[in-house]
Amino acid sequence: MKAETPVKLLKISVYGWTFYLPQIITLSMIGSLAGIYGFLIVFLTASIGYTVRALIMMGISVGIMCVLFQKKPSLDAFDYFLPLSGWGILSLLLRTVNWMAPQILQVRILVEQISLLTAWFLSYYTLGKLFKENKSTTRPVVVALLIAVLLFFLLPPPI
Repeated sequence: MKAETPVKLLKISVYGWTFYLPQIITLSMIGSLAGIYGFLIVFLTASIGYTVRALIMMGISVGIMCVLFQKKPSLDAFDYFLPLSGWGILSLLLRTVNWMAPQILQVRILVEQISLLTAWFLSYYTLGKLFKENKSTTRPVVVALLIAVLLFFLLPPPI
């Protein structure tokens, strides 16, 4: 195991955690009704649960692509899920602004949904490009987008 592997695994976990960050914070606020300890307990359990869910989603995607295109799995493939991580931060910022200005609810929902779909399919599109062997074939990109649609329904993103 290389020395950079633990850092890479931590970075991948942070990608998954930030993807579900808006849901983690929302659940934690509900837990805060039981006091500070309720907040901390719900925050920790939601963080662990949602991070594991994101890692499963990313692992299934990369695993299927590696099996179908007979490539050795690499931790570098997980870097292509960075747009989903960015979406989580954007969504949290939008929800914070919405909390301060409730009249923008419809705009927030619309921007969140469009940016989620964009980040979701951009992540899978770039993952498919990683598996392309030559410039003329589009098969890996199409397969990656099909996996994106399949996982969108099997492990739905935080809509």
